[in-house]
Amino acid sequence: MTALLLAAAIQFHGVMGQSAAKGEAPLEFTGVSFLADGPGGRVFFGGDDGKLYELKDGEIVRTGVRMQGGFLDWDGKTFRALGQHDVWELDPATLAFKHVIGAPDFRFDLAAVVPDDPGHPFAVKGKYVTYDKKRDALLALDEKGAERGELFPLPERREKSEIVGLGFLPDSGDLVAVSYYPDLRIYRFKADGTQVTGHGWPARRGFGFFRKSGGELYHCGTPTVVRMEANLAGAQGNVFRAGKERFTCGYAKQGDREYIGTSQGLYVKEPGETGFRKRLGGIRPLTALAVNGRYVYLSMGGTIRWMFLDEDETGPFASSDDPIFRVNGGWTEKPYDLVPDGDNLLVAAGKLGLWRFKPFLPPAYVFNRKHWERVSTNLCTEISVGNPSQELPGLLSSTEVPGGLEPGKVARQGKWLIVEDRKNFRLVRFRIDKPAICGAGMNEEGNF
Repeated sequence: MTALLLAAAIQFHGVMGQSAAKGEAPLEFTGVSFLADGPGGRVFFGGDDGKLYELKDGEIVRTGVRMQGGFLDWDGKTFRALGQHDVWELDPATLAFKHVIGAPDFRFDLAAVVPDDPGHPFAVKGKYVTYDKKRDALLALDEKGAERGELFPLPERREKSEIVGLGFLPDSGDLVAVSYYPDLRIYRFKADGTQVTGHGWPARRGFGFFRKSGGELYHCGTPTVVRMEANLAGAQGNVFRAGKERFTCGYAKQGDREYIGTSQGLYVKEPGETGFRKRLGGIRPLTALAVNGRYVYLSMGGTIRWMFLDEDETGPFASSDDPIFRVNGGWTEKPYDLVPDGDNLLVAAGKLGLWRFKPFLPPAYVFNRKHWERVSTNLCTEISVGNPSQELPGLLSSTEVPGGLEPGKVARQGKWLIVEDRKNFRLVRFRIDKPAICGAGMNEEGNF
């Protein structure tokens, strides 16, 4: 009888974080690792599930292929995948990867690939231009990844900031190079090493990397995507933004649709729309879940992500790429468990102990940025707030939810119950329409 009362109290209220089109299989990726075009105007992207996807007429096509390397590059003749020290050639017809270069001394993931054009100003230099941090030098490499020598001296940069991205401007063929902190600039060079200045060059926009699409070059890796122009000072309409992002990984246009790849999903601007309003992607298996006030907090390992409680399928995540969403701003441990603590969260951080995370600091703290406060140094992988009822998973599975439900992590506060659905890679929101019923799986504090 108590089980029936509990089932009656829980009412399906909506789906969050799964934006596959109706009738299509749920999307398994959450974020996008790269977005770029290929031969014949085809557009590809990599999901953070490690798989390669293609876009066709606004639909996401599963290729069934595991992605190799970090991103794809089309030089007009050869389709390549570039990794840190490796290069693969990709057959456009079969999407089969063939490993062609393995060179542990050189970086291909930040290299510029010379277009397949004998008239290109860098064609006589080699096939790849990359950066050697030890020598603080630009290197030319041939088709097989062998060094052909240093190109030309780099300009002075603050504290000899390393180069983290290279690319070629489409019209002039000039080489552009982005420097890391603290220099934070984009430099432009002729093939003879002459630095181009004026008209916005060097650009004060560091970090990030370059990606090619539709014959254009885009600077990514920051909250916005910027199309590189010969005259950056006079450029208009060359800056693109999507969602609440801190990290973008590419731009593409196919027909009348435009796309931006981000670590939180693939965003699309449909024909006639003025902005990138729709997020495409699902939610990979969670390591932690909590609901607190207006927000739902979740972790897939590594960082905390959040979204508004009333978001729908296409609603964006706030970016997890901001360092404040990592445990104490570090990289060594992930959130294992999340529990509301007033307006804040208690975070189980494994060997780093128990922490209090303050997501939203008052304005007076804007320069303080103390989002994390250590509560305990003891090993902590779980925060006990009551054990789930043995009845709950079965009750949730039997609830009438479009597409069915395979419960994973569960979080509740007040009248709201948020359930991870591992079958459909999403969150499902329930409303508890009756007061908690002691003995029916919920106690007076609202725990199960």
